[in-house]
Amino acid sequence: MVGAIVIPALAGTIGLAAALVIGVIAGSCAAASGPRVTRRSATDRVVRTAANLRCAIVVTAVSFLAASAALVFPARAVWSAHDAADQCAASGPGADDRARAVCRHLRAALPVPAVPVPQPGSPPGSPPGARAAGHSAASGPGTPARARAGRPAPGAHQRAASGSSVDPPTPDARLAAALTLALRDYTGRAAVGVTDQATGVTAVYHGTESFDTASIVKADILAVLLLQLQQAGVYIGAADRRLAARMIEDSDNAAASALWGVVGEGPGLKAGNAALGLNQTVPGPGGYWGLTTTTITDQLRLLAVLTSARSPLSAAARGYELSLMRDVEAGQNWGITKAASTGTRPAVKNGWLPVGPQGLWVINSIGVISHAGHQLAIAVLSAGNPSQSAGISLVQAAATTVACAVAAAGASSPDGSHRTRDTCARPGTGSGSAAAAMPTHRMRDVAS
Repeated sequence: MVGAIVIPALAGTIGLAAALVIGVIAGSCAAASGPRVTRRSATDRVVRTAANLRCAIVVTAVSFLAASAALVFPARAVWSAHDAADQCAASGPGADDRARAVCRHLRAALPVPAVPVPQPGSPPGSPPGARAAGHSAASGPGTPARARAGRPAPGAHQRAASGSSVDPPTPDARLAAALTLALRDYTGRAAVGVTDQATGVTAVYHGTESFDTASIVKADILAVLLLQLQQAGVYIGAADRRLAARMIEDSDNAAASALWGVVGEGPGLKAGNAALGLNQTVPGPGGYWGLTTTTITDQLRLLAVLTSARSPLSAAARGYELSLMRDVEAGQNWGITKAASTGTRPAVKNGWLPVGPQGLWVINSIGVISHAGHQLAIAVLSAGNPSQSAGISLVQAAATTVACAVAAAGASSPDGSHRTRDTCARPGTGSGSAAAAMPTHRMRDVAS
């Protein structure tokens, strides 16, 4: 506290003393520099004395400003000193050449602030000339003084304006903070991911943790089947279309087992996933497709395969699978669909499976929704849930949290709707009907 007062006061005192000395020297040089004449009128002497006195005062002010104010506003103090020296060096009639030369030398000797030159649109309070275009960092004779600072590093002037050198939190960090709060009362473990399809921004939470897929692998099986048919140059047949509809819309296990065989079981799924970019998904052993393991990162990749124009799948194949996911039976319209805006048609595939001696539940949900004008691909994986209903509640809380976080980060929805109240008012609470609508029988998502 004492240092904060004494150091600026001491610097100001030293600056004032230095300013007086420089002022006297500048005035003396200017006074002695006039033309050698033996006679001057009283008017000439008064004009010359006034001009010299003015330059001495300017030099004094420049030095005092540079010495005492630089501790608090270094960049602004030096810019002000430059401007004052410029004005002195450009003095009009009444100031002789030697006085102007003193000011020019002083201007050249002033330090260049080691801060970036703000670009157009700089915040209020930027140094004079800050809106000029940036120049190279080279300095030397002929280099404009305000250009020597060079271009700012990306984000540097924003950090300088805010007074902080700390980078803003990443999307992953913001998502983790939101989910830590939203899921604090749940006992199951979870991983969550989201991609805003308008901006391409992706955020993941525990993105590489592995989970059993349960029935969400059925979306993967169909994507691989469609890729295989596309590579063979044939269309999906009527029999396979019926199996696909039952597998996706009704989550029928027998249909899934049949198509698991069509794609070549585990080896066929693995080869297809390699082509689709799903490198962290391990097919279940033998006929146990429900014990396939996956990660949030791979599930977001799968959703991108179904939605992106850069997908290995054709537009017709992508549209076909998404149409089935938008037409799931009412009892399976839960999970990520909880975060969808009213009146929209989400595409979803859910999975549920009790595992282990304690019968703890795997509850998963993946799909594409519209939330407050944002088109979002969301995946939620969870395990260790004490019951179906507890797992569904966790998944819906996570989906709602991530969707609301994306909407809040965007400040406003792209279409201006701002329709977040229906899903963000009470994140995680849900309507209660989704859990009740779940099948009450303990369906095992593995081949029998």
